[in-house]
Parts: sequence; C-alpha cells; structure tokens
Amino acid sequence: MNNQNNVNFYITDANLPINIFSLLEDSIQPRQGRECKLVYEYETNDGGKVQIGTNYYMLTPADINTLYILTTYRQETGQKGDTFEIPLKYIMEKRGLDVTSSENVKLVLQSLDRLMMTKIVVERYGFINEKTFRRDIAKFTLLPSYRISQKGSKGRGYKTKLTVTLAKEICYNLDNGYVARGNLDIAKQLVKHKIAHRLYHFLMGKCTRNKTYKRNFAQFVQQDICPELPLEESKEKVISALIKLESMGLITYKIDKDVVCINIRK
Repeated sequence: MNNQNNVNFYITDANLPINIFSLLEDSIQPRQGRECKLVYEYETNDGGKVQIGTNYYMLTPADINTLYILTTYRQETGQKGDTFEIPLKYIMEKRGLDVTSSENVKLVLQSLDRLMMTKIVVERYGFINEKTFRRDIAKFTLLPSYRISQKGSKGRGYKTKLTVTLAKEICYNLDNGYVARGNLDIAKQLVKHKIAHRLYHFLMGKCTRNKTYKRNFAQFVQQDICPELPLEESKEKVISALIKLESMGLITYKIDKDVVCINIRK
C-alpha cells in the first residue's frame, strides 16, 4: 500500500459503505461468524486488500437508498459534524413516497431502524513497502441513532423533522470526498465501467452541478483516477471514461495544453 493512502484506508472503489450492498451485491459472500454474516473482498488500486463485513443481511434497496439520501442531504446543505436535522418529507420525496400517508412514514422509520442494526467491519491489509505489512480494522454502525425532533400533524411527513447521527467514519469520508455522492441510479449504470464509475464518484466528491474542475491532465490521470496503470495506458482509459460520461449528458470536457477542464452538468 502506498504511504499516502495509509491513513485513509476507507478509500475504496466501492465507496463504502454507501452503495456496496446495492451496487456490488453479486460479489458479496455469506460467511458464518460472530461478527459478520456477509463479507465482500476486493483488491485496492495500491496493491492492498480490503474485506468488508456486516452483521446484518436484511437491508433492502430502499434502506440503502435512505442512507444515500441522508449523506447527500448532509453534503447539499453544508452540514458539519455527524448529527444534523432533516425533514422527513425530504426523505419521503426522494424515495418517491406519498408524504400524506402515515404508512409511508412507517416505511422510512423501518429503514432507519434497520440501518441502526447494521454494523460494519472494514479490514484493510497489505505491504506498505517490501518489508512492512500493515493491517487496519475499523468497526462502526451505519446509523448510530435517530429521533423525531419535531412532530408533524397526524403522523404525516409534512412538518416532521428527524435528528440523525451518521457514523463518524462516513462523515470523515464525505468531508474528504471519498464517498459516493450524486445520483444512485446513475452510479448503478456505471458500475460495469470501472474507470467511468470511479471518475463519476471522484467528480461528485470534488464538484457540484454546474461547477468546473481543472487539473493538469497527467496528474489527474495518474494521481486521481487511474494510478495502477502506466501513464499512457491510463490516459486512454480516462479519455474513454470522459467520453462515456459526456455521452450520458453528465459532463462536458476539453483538454487544452495539458490541462483538463470538466464541467459537471448533472
């Protein structure tokens, strides 16, 4: 593992733990154990290995989407820290639920309950150099707590607000641009395109819609997006990824005098 990545061992192509269950479900293997019932393992770009385990295997796509909504809201509203208030109506609308239905309120609260029951174990290991082997382990709950901080009328979602607490590890990754943001449906479309998928999440972490990202193209390719391959090979793959995102209407870009300029459209 490269020295520059040792501290931030949560940095993963999977953008853990936001979308691993929904995007990589085919790669998750059952495991019998005291702490973990499901484990996903993959190799990192810098030659290490990561194992991600969970104690709970009942999370639904709606549950994962709810967690995704919470992290997106935190970033869009500029929240700091791991505890913040969010309108229940916001979650319901993002999930496509009727905000006037008290039954739909229960569905959201059920998702929050399941997130509170889900503990994650992340283990990363590999050689820092030829002689030094390092193993890092972190354990956390996806949603340590939530409570209804303002009650709406008749149990509906209109005026009800929730105070939620996300895992500190998730907030750290969000603040440092390592966790997926943007649109989960778009991320699912890109999951089979490794470099385009990585590029999309990188841009969502660095930029917001209608903003422009500029960087020396060689540094962008070799340091940010594709460090595991030789420069010329990486350039070809990154250009293909840029073309892919542009064809989807997500970005426009140009490369001029060794500088890449990317405009985030949506």
